[in-house]
Amino acid sequence: MKIIERTEPLQTITLQGVAKIFLTVTVGNRQIGGAILQFEGDSDPFKKGRIKNLSFDDVNSLNGKCLVIRTNIIDSNPINNRVVFTHKFFEENGNEIKSFVVKDELTEHNDVLSSSASYTFSIL
Repeated sequence: MKIIERTEPLQTITLQGVAKIFLTVTVGNRQIGGAILQFEGDSDPFKKGRIKNLSFDDVNSLNGKCLVIRTNIIDSNPINNRVVFTHKFFEENGNEIKSFVVKDELTEHNDVLSSSASYTFSIL
């Protein structure tokens, strides 16, 4: 089993007129995975594991901050070695703010993809 590490390009999420946002991390293709969320500069993660409808209640406190999401996926699907995950930011009413999809293919069954994605927030 190998661990394949990759870093995604920095993304900026611009928010205007939104009081609260949510995040869901989805692992697809019948694979197994989870995520670790930490703000840059913090000593500890604030959320780990399955991330579904995670609420950021004070949007203004996100302004200028950088959220780092480490998504780890083990290739548990014996049919193929393709992995995919989505980081979806959305409003309380379900409207999508921004969605980021990462696809990759691992060399061997049971390999692990460990991807680091960073998001900065800009409040207008």
